[in-house]
Amino acid sequence: MVFRVNTDKVKKIQSIKSEVKEFHPILNQLLQRLPNIKNVEYTHGPNEMGADFVLSKLDPTLSRIEYVGVIVKVGNISQGHADVDAQIEECELERKIEGGKKKIFVSEIWVITNGNISNNAQDKIHHKYKNKKINLISGENLSVLFDKYYSEYWTDVSVEIGEYLRSVKSKSESLAKTIDILDTTIYGDSYIPQVLINVSDEIYNDPGRYKAPKKLRIENILDDEKFIFIEGTMGTGKSRIIEKITQDYSSTEFFNTKKTVPYVDTFKNFISEYDGDIEKIVEIVDSNISIDSVKYLIMLDAVDEVKTDESTILTAIENIYMALRSRDDCIVLLTSRPFDSVVVEADIDKYFKRFRILPLSPKQILNIVDGICDRFEIKNNLISELENSSLFKVLPKTPMSAVILGKLLSQDIQEVPSTMTELYSKYTEIALGRWDIDKGLQSQTEYDVSCNVTMNIAKYFLDNELDKISIREARDMFDEYVSSRKLKINSNSVFNKLMSNFEIFKLNDSDMTIAFVHRTFAEYFYACHMDRDNNAFIDEDIYSIYWNNCYFFYFGIKKDCPDLLNAVETINFKSEEAKVSQMFTTGDLLLAAYLTPYEVIDKLLVKSFNDASVFLNDIMNGKTSSPLNVLPKMHLLSIFTHSMSEAYGYGFFFEALENRSLDISCTTNLSEVEYMELFLINSVLVSMKKLKAFDVMVNSYGKYIPMELQVGIIHSVKENKCVSPIVKKYIKQHMKKVHKNKSLHESIIELYEKPINKQAALELNKHLAKQLN
Repeated sequence: MVFRVNTDKVKKIQSIKSEVKEFHPILNQLLQRLPNIKNVEYTHGPNEMGADFVLSKLDPTLSRIEYVGVIVKVGNISQGHADVDAQIEECELERKIEGGKKKIFVSEIWVITNGNISNNAQDKIHHKYKNKKINLISGENLSVLFDKYYSEYWTDVSVEIGEYLRSVKSKSESLAKTIDILDTTIYGDSYIPQVLINVSDEIYNDPGRYKAPKKLRIENILDDEKFIFIEGTMGTGKSRIIEKITQDYSSTEFFNTKKTVPYVDTFKNFISEYDGDIEKIVEIVDSNISIDSVKYLIMLDAVDEVKTDESTILTAIENIYMALRSRDDCIVLLTSRPFDSVVVEADIDKYFKRFRILPLSPKQILNIVDGICDRFEIKNNLISELENSSLFKVLPKTPMSAVILGKLLSQDIQEVPSTMTELYSKYTEIALGRWDIDKGLQSQTEYDVSCNVTMNIAKYFLDNELDKISIREARDMFDEYVSSRKLKINSNSVFNKLMSNFEIFKLNDSDMTIAFVHRTFAEYFYACHMDRDNNAFIDEDIYSIYWNNCYFFYFGIKKDCPDLLNAVETINFKSEEAKVSQMFTTGDLLLAAYLTPYEVIDKLLVKSFNDASVFLNDIMNGKTSSPLNVLPKMHLLSIFTHSMSEAYGYGFFFEALENRSLDISCTTNLSEVEYMELFLINSVLVSMKKLKAFDVMVNSYGKYIPMELQVGIIHSVKENKCVSPIVKKYIKQHMKKVHKNKSLHESIIELYEKPINKQAALELNKHLAKQLN
């Protein structure tokens, strides 16, 4: 293969004048990146014995380490370069490396210069030292090596900046390996560009007019915002977004354009290693780059994976804001699953701008699935049947769901799963070798051992808030399980097969650790562990962001579990956050337990809507000291309406919602809470495209409906483009009255602008202003 030499690049190398201050640091970076170089030791100085560097190089043929002495020169090397001869001869001497711990002889010598090496000099050196292995590397040779292994050298950044950016990129890739299920070998470019919306755009500032939230890309958000909180359900690609940003910002081209240095870590490490002090991170970055006038982009992934109470997380988020609020050179980006608590989200909104990842379109999902199946040359009618399957109707429109489904279908199964839990069940059965039993490749015992040990590992992971463990620890758990049972298996073979199962685990060769391919696999197997050992405890923890998915899978495994749902109904809540969260997340548990008698489902669903209505009504009437009372009524109503629609807007709940709506509508004199509940239920029905959802409410109660709910009805039907003739007439009459009545118009404006508790809002504003000053 012939490499073309770029003369401009050669000239840049030749322009280096200082051997020690300029050339050595640059070479140090290049040498570390060369293939098979396992260690680079800088030995320049009075005791160098001829070599400025000593390299530990792996001989791939013999699989052993050999040592290379590197002689570095600045300028041209001609025939009479006596000091090169002297250094070559000194390289023959025995030397110590690794801080004097090891004695070695070099078996190879590299002579590197940024200039030219004359033909006469080359001939003389090779003739004189024909019994030695000597490689001569000129400025032209170096330009090719820089192109291939250290391309960022050509950009106008310092060695420190270039090395820091490279380390951040490497760390990002390492983190991604522990959380990324998308496989580039299976589905091309694994980054699927995500569309986001500003959550606050769902709260309308223009009375009577609906404005669709603006769809955004992360690039636009980074340009406009300083404190960014990205939320998305499991598998939506939150970590992938951070990885993509890091890959972009760790390029020298981006640095030269943006003058921004990235930092990436998990929120858990931020809490445990830096005590939640964001300024420590800034100090660490500063110590690595030694440059002024740059911005810092600090990205902390997986807020939801910190096993602590929500108040501690909120305190950490507030501290980040308070520490960096007055600095214009810092951008902070956090990612998390949704907290599903309007109280917690309202607290986050005080300090961070929240964005939500939008679901993929059905077409994108099918394209991913079809692409994976094409990769495996699967041709059957399952993909064509998928769009009409029950799973596809409830399948989260996320990249992860699509990839798991595609991989499952690529195994040429005979039917499409009906729920998310069943999807995980079938997928993990295949991954752990369930079907290998029929092929004679594995025994039932071996499969059962693999499943049970994986459950134990998952429990160990989540109980101890781990993201990886050593292979030794995994082996200990495996041996403990096997040794306590009389099993006729080849332990080494089964364990090695389990650890090399790259569908479930990812192995890190560098530190000999394993991690689950994605957190949701740990959560699924944790649920299996609860089912196996019958040790699930139903309390408010099932609504915590850390444990919620485990119980979602657990209820999905049970499917028919009236006793569990009845236990949920009687939970004694100690935490206000959990009590609020249950209003909006119970729907997931009900969907998972879909085989439970519908009357039990109906009962718990009604309770959730009633609890939400009581809570909302109490806030609006000043009966509770919730932090949400700093919001205007329409803003608060919008948050609740959207949250309930997202949680319960499934066909599975349609009958229960419609029956409850009819029950309330048959009441003669509605209470404020009943008006609120009827509005929330009908809003969910409208989101499900039930055209006449509000007809009975409007016809039966008309002018008696509280004003904020009258306005809410208008927003709900317009947003969902579901306006019946009756409601259309009602809206027309309403707008006519507002147009004619100035005081009515002003009171509606107040619904959007006046906080429920004006004093609390003023105190909050004073507090924030004080902190900013």
